[in-house]
Amino acid sequence: MQDSNDLEKLLQGRVTESMILRVGRSKFGRNLWLLSYPGKIQKSLSYVYRPDEKIMERDGFVPGQSFSAPGFVEAFLSYVKLIMAPDFILDEKKVEASKKHIRIEAEVLEDGVTMPLILNYSENNEEIAPEKISFEPKTISEPAADIFIYPAERRAARIMAGVLKSLEYTNDFGQFAELYDIASNVPCDGTLLFVSMEKALKEREVILTPGRRACFDTFSADRKMKKRWEQYKKRNELFIGWKDLLNGLKAFFDPIFEVMSSEEEGKSFFGDWIPELGRYLDA
Repeated sequence: MQDSNDLEKLLQGRVTESMILRVGRSKFGRNLWLLSYPGKIQKSLSYVYRPDEKIMERDGFVPGQSFSAPGFVEAFLSYVKLIMAPDFILDEKKVEASKKHIRIEAEVLEDGVTMPLILNYSENNEEIAPEKISFEPKTISEPAADIFIYPAERRAARIMAGVLKSLEYTNDFGQFAELYDIASNVPCDGTLLFVSMEKALKEREVILTPGRRACFDTFSADRKMKKRWEQYKKRNELFIGWKDLLNGLKAFFDPIFEVMSSEEEGKSFFGDWIPELGRYLDA
């Protein structure tokens, strides 16, 4: 059974990494920012689509268009098909599209086994720059490629704002896993995380009360949340315990919360998050 699971992980990794490389090397790769930090096996990839008005119509597909533009979805799907060809099979019946989101269910035959891949695209018009990284595949023998990813600091802030709004009523434990993944693997700019957190809380209309600041302590004592995490952990083959996860997130967010809650005028946060140390270092 273990060999079967290992083979499935390897094949899924090939499928995932192949798509990441294809998008990164495509003509308009700079318009698609990977939303989750790459490095783990996934059955789905989420991208932020960034319009670029500098690209002309004669270039073919027009990334300057917004999701709501007439004919955009059809043009976008044609573009995705070019990236996927010839290996990936896109079933038109399994495409969901709206003015804010496009979801595609695809599959690829890998070593005689059909592997699934779900692609999610959402539009983003924030005045921010993506992070450019060199992605080195681990499961396929291909050279590294530059890819663009949505800033991890802004992603973490948006997720955490949602957690603070719903608190123990949250139903998505994948968000805790993603936050821990960022805190464990991604060096972060504390100043950007601080600014992003302020903005995300304002957008969510969340006030950072003492009770919300102490959310991780509250979660740690919640038996129902712990049980649900254990179930999620088992389904997704994760190994971090509930208390260790919360302690990691506490170290990541509490220094930010402390400054945000201070009475100091013109308050700001300085320091770089070092995942290997699990703490911030002064800039």
